[in-house]
Amino acid sequence: TVIFHPDAASLDAYGQPRGETPYLAESTKGEVWTVRQRRDGRGPLVVDPVGKGRFVQCAWELPAKFQPGDAGVADYANLLAEQAGVRSFLADGAAADPAIDVRLLQAGPCRLLFATEMATEGQERAVSVSLRDLKPGTPVFALNPRTASVTPLKVTNGTFTLAGIDPGAMALVADQPWQPLVGLDAPKTLHAGDRFTATITIDNLDAVPVAGTTVLSVPQGWQVVCANPAFAGLAPGARARVEYTVTVPADATIDHFGIENPLTASVEFTAGRSGTLAVKHLPFLLPALDVRLSYAGRDLNPWEEMQPTILRWGWDNEVITPPAPPVSCRAQAPVSMWLRIAPRFQGKTLRLSVAGPGQPRVEPAQLVLGSTDLTADLTLLLPEPGQYELTAQCEDETCTVALTAGVHAETVTAACQAAKMALPKGWTPVAEVGVGTRDAAACGDVVSLPVDLGTGTGSVAVFDAQGKPVAAGVGGASVTLAADVPKDDVAVYTVARGPEALPVPQRVRMERIDDNALAVSGDHYRVCFDTALGLVRWIELDGQKVAPYRTGFVAVTAGGEEQAPDATSQVDSLAISTSPVAADIEISALRHGLRVVQKWRLEAGRLGLELRVSNETRQPLGFGELRYEFGFDPDRLPNWQRVLNNGKTETGVMPSGFGPMRGAPVADFLTADGAGIAVRPGRCAMITKWQTGPVGLRHSAARTDLGLLTGISMDPGDTVLAEFDLLPHRGPLAQPVPPVLVTATSQR
Repeated sequence: TVIFHPDAASLDAYGQPRGETPYLAESTKGEVWTVRQRRDGRGPLVVDPVGKGRFVQCAWELPAKFQPGDAGVADYANLLAEQAGVRSFLADGAAADPAIDVRLLQAGPCRLLFATEMATEGQERAVSVSLRDLKPGTPVFALNPRTASVTPLKVTNGTFTLAGIDPGAMALVADQPWQPLVGLDAPKTLHAGDRFTATITIDNLDAVPVAGTTVLSVPQGWQVVCANPAFAGLAPGARARVEYTVTVPADATIDHFGIENPLTASVEFTAGRSGTLAVKHLPFLLPALDVRLSYAGRDLNPWEEMQPTILRWGWDNEVITPPAPPVSCRAQAPVSMWLRIAPRFQGKTLRLSVAGPGQPRVEPAQLVLGSTDLTADLTLLLPEPGQYELTAQCEDETCTVALTAGVHAETVTAACQAAKMALPKGWTPVAEVGVGTRDAAACGDVVSLPVDLGTGTGSVAVFDAQGKPVAAGVGGASVTLAADVPKDDVAVYTVARGPEALPVPQRVRMERIDDNALAVSGDHYRVCFDTALGLVRWIELDGQKVAPYRTGFVAVTAGGEEQAPDATSQVDSLAISTSPVAADIEISALRHGLRVVQKWRLEAGRLGLELRVSNETRQPLGFGELRYEFGFDPDRLPNWQRVLNNGKTETGVMPSGFGPMRGAPVADFLTADGAGIAVRPGRCAMITKWQTGPVGLRHSAARTDLGLLTGISMDPGDTVLAEFDLLPHRGPLAQPVPPVLVTATSQR
C-alpha cells in the first residue's frame, strides 16, 4: 500500500513546476488536519487497486512535524490500520509515552525493539513496554547498546521494563528457537592498573542442549586468567556464566573514545551446534585522575582527539585549531572543574594549586572526593596576562592543565567597578562602560555598549577617566564610542547626564571638496573619494600626500587588457552616513559588465573596505587577474616592513620591493620618519564557487597592489568578496592584527 498526500510545494525535487495534481488549491482547515479539495469532487480518501497492492490518495496535508501528544498521531495510526493493515505493535490500551520513540523490527526468528528518548534534555529512566502479541514464556533480553552485556528481563502479561534509556535502549524478543546468545559483562570505564572481573554469559535460545569453550581476548600487554573456560549441558532456556580476571597494565594508553582496547568474548561450541559466536566490548580507558576545566562555556583543556580542525575562511584559506579562551586576569574568574577519578580515590582529598607570573591563587585549594564523577566551581585569581598551570593532586597521582590568562569579561567588569572617574561640575554619572583589549591595542576602534539612560532630563555625554568629553554617539539604549586602549589593558568611560549640551569631539570628519569629491579625515589621515568614478583620488598622512595616485579596483582580462575606473564606468549608487566616531560610504558602479560595490568603513585609525565584484552579464567572463591597486608614492613612502608567516619581520628600501606575499598578516609602508600606512589583508574568495585567493601583496617602484584572484571564470551571478584594512599611523604600528575587544557596562 502506497499512501499519497497533497504536496504543498509548487516545485518538484528537480526545481521544475509540478504538473497538474488531483487537488485544488482550496482546502478546509479541521481541528488537526488541513484537507484539500479534489478536482474530481471525490472524497478525501480514494483507493485505487494496482497489481497486488493499491494506491491510497489521501487529501490530508502532512504537517512539517508531529509533536508528542498531537491528536493527529492517533488519526494517522487509524488511517494506517484501516487502509494499509498496519497496526501498532503495542497492546491495546497500553500507555504510550509521547517522549519515547519505540520501534519493533523483525530479525529472522526474533524481533528487535528499539526505544529512544526524544526529549531534548531527558534523563536516564526506565520505560515499560506491552507488546500486543507476546506469547507467555517468550524470553526477552535487554541488549546494552554501549556495552556487550545481555540481561534477561522479567515479562508479566506481555509487559517488560527497559531500564537506562539514555538516550536509547534495545531488547531482543526470542519468539522462536534461535542460536545461543553470547554477552560480556565488564566495566564500561577502566583505569591503568585496574584489576576487574569480566563475565561471559551464554543464554541458550536453541531447542537442544549445548556445550562449548570460551575465550576472552584482551589487548597486548593485558593479563587474563580463567579457572574453567568451558561449559557443558546447557539446557534450552538456561544461562551459563564464565568468569575471567583481567589486569590492565600500569602503562596502558589512555583511550577517551573506547576504540583502542577491545575485549572480545568468543564461544566455540562443541555439542548441540557447531561454529563460533563472538561479541566485542570497547571500554573507555581513562586517567586515574582526569581533570577538565571550562570557562565562559568553552573547554580549556579538551582531549587532544576533541580538537577538530576548523576551516577559517580567510585570506590564506588556512586550516587552524582555535585556541582555548583566555581566563580573566586581574579579577576573580569563575571556572568549572569536572573530575573523573578511579574508585580508589573516593573519600580522599584533592589538592589544587596554580603557578605562573605574580602570585596566582585558586579557591578552594582542596576538595574531598565523594564520588567517581563530580563537578566543582573554582575561582582563579591570575595577576597578569600570560601562561599559568593548574595542578590537581590526589595521593601520588597528579594532573596539570595549562591556562592562558588575558583580558576578559571579569577583567573589564572589575575595572569598571574599581574606577575612580572625574566629571565636570554638575554632571551625574549614569553608568561606567569599559573596553578591554587582547592581541593588539585599540586605536579609535568603534564599539557599542548597552546603557540604560533612564528617564532623567538634561544632556548626555561620555567622558574619559580625566573628565574630558570623548567622541561618542548616544542612542536610546546604547552608547557608541571610539576606544583608545593599550594592548592587554582596560579603558573606562563614564556616561553622564548634565545641565547643558557639550561640544562633541569629532574623531572622524567629512567634507565636500567639489561636486564629485568627498574627503574624510581621521586621527592621522585624510582620504579623498571620487564619487563619480568610484575610486580614491589621494590619501594624506598628517598633511602629506603619500598616495597621490589612483587607488581602486582593476580587472585584467584573459587577453591582458586592464579595466580600470574611467569615464565609461560611472557611479550609479552612492550611500553616505557619518557620526562623531565613524563614516560609512558605499559606492556602486557597473564597469564592463562587472558590478563593483565598495563598502568603506572609516574610523579614527582604520580605513576598512569590503569589496564585492559580481558578473551582471548573461555570459561567462574570463579574467587573468583581479587586483586592488594602491596609489602609494615610493618617494614619500620609501621604506617598507612586512611580517612573514613564521612571525619574523623583513624590511627594505625602494626600489627594492617584494613579490606576492601570501598569508602574511600585514605589510607596512613607511615614511623616512617612521610614520606610514599598513595594509592588513582580510578574507578573499569567489563566494558562489568557493574559489579562494589571494595572490597576495606586491610592492615595486611601478605599482603596489593586492592581488585577489588569478585565472578565473565568472559565470553570470558569480560574486568575488575581498576585504582589507588600511592603518595610518604616526609612530610604531599598534595593530599588526585586529584587537579583540571585550566590553562591560556597570550601571549606577
